[in-house]
This record gives sequence, structure tokens and C-alpha cells, in this order.
Amino acid sequence: MEVQYHGKTIVLTTGTFLNGLIHIGQNHQSGGRFGEPAVTGLSASLKEIGLELGRLKTGTPPRLLRRSINFDKIEVQSGDEPVPYFTNWKEDLFHVEQSEAANNRKLFGWDRDQKFHVEHFNKYPPESILDKIGSQIPCHITYTTKSTAEVIRANLHHSPLYSGKIHGIGTRYCPSIEDKIVRFAEKERHQIFLEPEGATTEEIYVNGFSTSLPFEVQVQMVRTIIGCENAEILRPAYAIEYDFCFPNQLRPSLETKVCQNLYLAGQINGTSGYEEAAGQGLMAGINAARRVNGLDPVVLRRDQAYIGVLIDDLVTKDTTEPYRIFTSRAEHRLILRQDNADERLSKLGFEIGLLPKRHYLESKARQEAVAAEIARLRQTWSGSRTLAQLLCQPECSYRDIISTDVNLSDDIILRVETDIKYAGYIARQEEEVARLKNLEDKQIPDGFDYQAVPSLRTEARQKLLKIRPATLGQAARIAGVSPADIGILMVWLKRGSTPSRVGKA
Repeated sequence: MEVQYHGKTIVLTTGTFLNGLIHIGQNHQSGGRFGEPAVTGLSASLKEIGLELGRLKTGTPPRLLRRSINFDKIEVQSGDEPVPYFTNWKEDLFHVEQSEAANNRKLFGWDRDQKFHVEHFNKYPPESILDKIGSQIPCHITYTTKSTAEVIRANLHHSPLYSGKIHGIGTRYCPSIEDKIVRFAEKERHQIFLEPEGATTEEIYVNGFSTSLPFEVQVQMVRTIIGCENAEILRPAYAIEYDFCFPNQLRPSLETKVCQNLYLAGQINGTSGYEEAAGQGLMAGINAARRVNGLDPVVLRRDQAYIGVLIDDLVTKDTTEPYRIFTSRAEHRLILRQDNADERLSKLGFEIGLLPKRHYLESKARQEAVAAEIARLRQTWSGSRTLAQLLCQPECSYRDIISTDVNLSDDIILRVETDIKYAGYIARQEEEVARLKNLEDKQIPDGFDYQAVPSLRTEARQKLLKIRPATLGQAARIAGVSPADIGILMVWLKRGSTPSRVGKA
């Protein structure tokens, strides 16, 4: 029986399920994830509407039984202290959404405000997941051995990667263990991270040990790792091939150019990694909802957020392998810091309805406190120099120059110290951002006919027609488009010339 779902906008987040093919040794089977079926008809539908698809590969390591590992033989990696939370509003970690609370109210003692309070923790057994909230579970570091390399080399002919069974392109930055052994043959050992899958599971994720070798070989390999001599595999490692859409077919809003109201996010856009998928899903969801409400899309700039760098790279540059976001990809990384994320994005989050007013006001108050303290340090003298000038010294910290107690939180103090110590570098980068802003703000109309613009080089015209950049700034980042080409486009746009033979892209 056919089931149809209808919506004004659609966000496709297919992961590795598009014609997914799982490889373990010479055996391969259709699947989107281990134990879950692949999606076999959607790729054809996407091609029918005009999208070009490619083929990529990724892999996953085995999962081990925690109690079968000898942790006494390996190095513990404890979490950071104090805990570096990903949010400024830590009290929300102890809240749940109303729908979840409705299901669990009787079991866990939710109050009428749907809040779960810390004092309830002692009512539940130690193994309760609620006991784990706010605590940190350590990871461990271990290493492969010479025996690991010997087992792998003896079984390379069973690897689908080396026997030609796998045709998809794999990620450059997360190679399989057999790739590491072949490429770095001179290394005697490779670092492995043993990471708990969660607070209430016995599964250990073997980070750095992805493979597609047969299961019986995986058992031999795992038991050559220090501390894993008697380890039991709960789930085998495998490689998976899947279809993806070349992301230069997307607008910066993540809407497809060939089909209005269809948005793509995650691995379908050629990315690899949880953070990359989450960032795209957030932006595609925001823009799909705004389209339904008749609002303009939200597009983050490269100087505004790493998500802006990620999406701009995807829609502007050719993707030939799974894409990962790194700080090195961001030219404005000095102002894309974790300590100023709320300053960069809280106002926008509040304006589009994703950040509660109380959180926005708290963020605003933090920014005002930082600005006030920086101003005070610049106006307060100690001998022949201001406190701000003293703080600029590499060996000097905020606590060193403040003799009296101040009523400022550690995160505000860190922000003050960072802004003062790096003020010159930050100002230089902000000047660069301002200089480039004219290009970023200059929109290129939909359907602009590059064929009608004289003097554009052939390569530039081909690239511009293929990607159809939304702004001059995006056009300037396309490989094959020179500063001279941008100058020509700028002249045409200043004239108000918008040749259009092709209509909307």
C-alpha cells in the first residue's frame, strides 16, 4: 500500500540511506544502516526533477562490550573541568519538553511546570539515566600494535576497498584502519579512542578503527589492540556507499534550485559528520518554516558562524569527497570563537523566534557587562599604564591585575581578557570583513544572463552559469572566477543591467 505525505515545504535528510550498500568483507547487502533497509526509489525521483547525483562512501568502527575491555592497561581521558557546556543556559539541561514530560511525569516526578529538579535524583537507582545528567564519563586512549598491522596486511585481499567492490569516494579525514596501515606503513602504532556510546549502554565506540574487513578478521584485529585482548564485538564495523546530491545545486537557504520548496540537509549534500548534519538540518528547517510563513530565508554569513562557512562552501565549491568543517576553512576564525557565539547569534535567534526573550536579555546583559569592564580597564591607570595595557602582556592575566574581588562570572572574565589581548588582531579582521561586505551585500538577480555579459572569460562564465551565485561575494569564491571577472560583473550590476534570457534559476 502506498502512503503519501503532503507538505508545503519538504526537508530531505536521508543520511546514508539513498541506495545504501553495506560492505563487510566480500559480502555486501542493501541497507541504510546496519539492520535497517535502504531507500531505493527516491534517487530516481530526485533525478527526474533535474538533480545530479553522485556516490560517496563512509565507514563505522566496531562497538565493543565495555566489561570485556581491560581498562587498567590503557590511559584514561577524563572530561574537562570545569565542564565546558555548549550552552550559556545550563539550567535548561534539567528541563524537558512538555510532550516528553507528559509521558514520564508519573515515573520521574515531574512538577506542574514540566521541570525536573535535582533534588529528585536521589529517588532513583544509580543506573538511572537521570543520575548521569551533568556528570562526565571518561574516554580512554589506546594503540594498535605490530600484530594489528600484520593481521590487516595478511587480509587486504578481503577488503572491498582494495578489491574494487567499493566505487564511492571516501572521506579524506577519517580513513579506515586498513587505509592507515597502507598509507603510513612506517608507523608502528596508531592511536585509538575508546568512547562510551552513552550513559546507560555497555557499548564502546572504537574511534579511529573503521574497517570493512570480514567479521572474523575484525575479531582478530580488535584483540591485537592494547587492552582489548579479550574484547567482544557487539556490532561489527562496516563500510557503506550511498547516493548524494551535488550541493552546488542548492541555494544558500538549502532549497534546491530546480524544485522550489524542496530543501536538502546532511549527508545528502555530500557532508560527513554529526555537527555538519545538525547545522544543515537547523538551517533547512528554519528556512522551510519561513517559506511557509512567507518570510525571507535566513542565510548566515562566513564571518557570522561556522554554519555560514559550511553552507557557503557547499553551495559554492565543487564537492568531490565527503566534506568536513574545520577551523582552517574559515578566513574569519578569530571572530568565530566559542566565547562570543551568543553575541554573534543571540539577536538573530530571538528575532526569528528560536531564542526565548529571557535568554536574549541575559545574553545582552553579558555583552554589556563585558563592554563595561573593558571600558573600565582602559580608563583605570596603574602607574604609567592602564590596566588594559597591562593585561595585553602575554604573562599577565585578569586575576593578576585585579586586586579586589569583582562580581563577574568566569565566562565574562575570559571574554574580557580575550578581547583585550587580541584587540589588534580582532580589529584587523573586522576591517577585512567590512571591506568585503560590499561584495557580500551586492545581490545577483535570479536568472542573470552571464552569456550576455561581454569580456567574461569562458571558464568564469561556465562556472557562474553552473553555480548561479546569490551575491558577488559568493561569485568571488568560485574556483575559476578571477578578480577581473568580478570587476566586470560589478560594473554591469552598478549600471542596473540585469540581462535575463533564461528566467528564474
